Amino acid sequence: AAASAAASAAAPAAEGGFQGTCKSCGVWGHRARDCPAANRAKQPNASAHANQGGASSSGAGASGEAAALMRRAIALGLGARGRGDACRGALLSLDGRAAMCEAEDRVKALGGDVTATAEVLLVREACDQKAKGAGPVVAEADRSRAVCYTVVEPCAMGAGALVRAGVGKVVYACTAAEAAAAERAG
Repeated sequence: AAASAAASAAAPAAEGGFQGTCKSCGVWGHRARDCPAANRAKQPNASAHANQGGASSSGAGASGEAAALMRRAIALGLGARGRGDACRGALLSLDGRAAMCEAEDRVKALGGDVTATAEVLLVREACDQKAKGAGPVVAEADRSRAVCYTVVEPCAMGAGALVRAGVGKVVYACTAAEAAAAERAG
């Protein structure tokens, strides 16, 4: 399914179809109605992916709150893209409430720091507040109930940081293959 979604994401530009930027994710070459990121966030019972044990769960977008959180993650990714970084944004939510903390990809903004991915920065923000004189944004005991909403499936480093921090679930809008196909189309 991911391969066919990736192929269809690249098809419009390759076949001389739509020649513009998606209004949902900002990637050139596909329409908002064909956007894997926006459509997955809107669909009830869309495939969501958990970061623990490779398990998956249903229901990304099953509630209005989940869809709103995914739209916010996409908006963060667009902000990163506007600065020249990859279109990656992530946020952490506890019990479906508004974002507890947010992060954008900042690899280029921080001079090529390859560890400055949205998910790694998100974990730093969630866990490192003690150093700033406050408690952590999300207490260690609550992290298993936390959900990370992110634009693209996390890389091994980002997924590892999320697992190590004890984040209970990760929901992403598109796979790495879908994102790569959309970027190639642009």
